[in-house]
Amino acid sequence: PAWPPPKAIGIMPAIMAQVAQIGTSRAQANIKDLQAMIEAEAQRLMANGRLHRGDLNGAEHCLSTARALLADTPHDGPQSRAGTACHILYDLADLSFRRGQNDEARTLICECRTIVPEDCPELLRLDILEGRVAHTEGRFHDAVRLYERAHTKASGLGSLSEEDSLDLARHALKIGADMILTISPYCRRPSQEEIFNSI
Repeated sequence: PAWPPPKAIGIMPAIMAQVAQIGTSRAQANIKDLQAMIEAEAQRLMANGRLHRGDLNGAEHCLSTARALLADTPHDGPQSRAGTACHILYDLADLSFRRGQNDEARTLICECRTIVPEDCPELLRLDILEGRVAHTEGRFHDAVRLYERAHTKASGLGSLSEEDSLDLARHALKIGADMILTISPYCRRPSQEEIFNSI
């Protein structure tokens, strides 16, 4: 993976513009906040690697470190920590769920919901995880409600039409997405070349 991450590079011009507008001390604080967010995201990614290898304690250590790094960064501004913080809280909640610590998982899910905008696709993952917690606790009506809510959100995130999918992909790239994930139709098996040529 590229280092620093492409999104971090994209934020740098905004920080450099602030140097000219509001002075060196504020810009230095913004750079420090950006560095903390980059370090926190690196810790979160290391935690995911450890989690996939089954090292739950190592994953928890990395996620706790990442959370501590974000403790003093702003919630808003040109380099908002909300997105990174949400991913860290989600990963901690998922880890707690895997350990059977459902109360802790629910607490972290609730905390995550307080910083995620209502229209954010990240809520889909939270609904599914909270549904899994409810399911394991035998709260099946709650689980079904959460799964249905996630399904409703997911149905608005993609498209079965090639033309609509391409429009969505172009728009995502235009507003700064680094990449898209697309799945070829199961009913028609295009070759890699056909998929590449359609874009």
